[in-house]
Amino acid sequence: MVMASSLDNLLVIQARTSSRRLPAKVLKVVNGKPILEWQLLRVMKTKGVDQIIIATSEQTSDDVIEEIAGRWGIFTVRGSLDNVFSRFLKSIDHFNPTTVIRITGDCPFFMPRLCEQMLEVFRNETVDYLSNTIRPTYPDGCDIEIVSSNALRKLSKFNMTQMETEHVTMGIYTREEQFTRRNYLNERDDSRHRWTLDTAEDLEFVRAVYKHFEGRELTFSYVDVMSYLEKNPEMARYDNGSMRNSGLRHVD
Repeated sequence: MVMASSLDNLLVIQARTSSRRLPAKVLKVVNGKPILEWQLLRVMKTKGVDQIIIATSEQTSDDVIEEIAGRWGIFTVRGSLDNVFSRFLKSIDHFNPTTVIRITGDCPFFMPRLCEQMLEVFRNETVDYLSNTIRPTYPDGCDIEIVSSNALRKLSKFNMTQMETEHVTMGIYTREEQFTRRNYLNERDDSRHRWTLDTAEDLEFVRAVYKHFEGRELTFSYVDVMSYLEKNPEMARYDNGSMRNSGLRHVD
């Protein structure tokens, strides 16, 4: 693989079809498209991102993920199923970015404006890592991590555990003496809300929200979803934190 010219911001969507609790969850059809495709299209609306890629495994079951990316001219990096960190190293070796934005395929409510705001903070701060997940104040499913490529390369020199290679940035936010980190806070604590996609119940919720915003799938905002749930409280899903934490056992 030949290294490309350097760029500022590389956004990596990590996704696979071999999810355990809800197999092929990123391919579940919502409003006529695989949910991964809706996520990708929302990501493409983010200002300040120079390159978007999907990082998936070399398993043949993930060929369909590369096909979805190809429909929109999005580059796919393929690598180890379990060593997700190696997929990211492969990505930065190819694109040579200054900054990497990491999201996962089980976050169907990606918010472009939130990502833009976090990028602005990262540009103005001297930190290796910025996320809204160290102390969550956003719903589970609005997770965004921004990390310098130098920090990822530095991390690769450590004797990383299997958990660290599965979860990419774990080795950064658990090594306080080696990396500088900052948490991005919401104006209010909405962390009890569950907007991720990991179970059949999650899928039912995602489909209901997308159905409400049919025709506006690429433009609905964080405020729009919260307003909908406030007007329809029976639709909201909540989590005491146990489900969010259990996600550490799952890589995509």
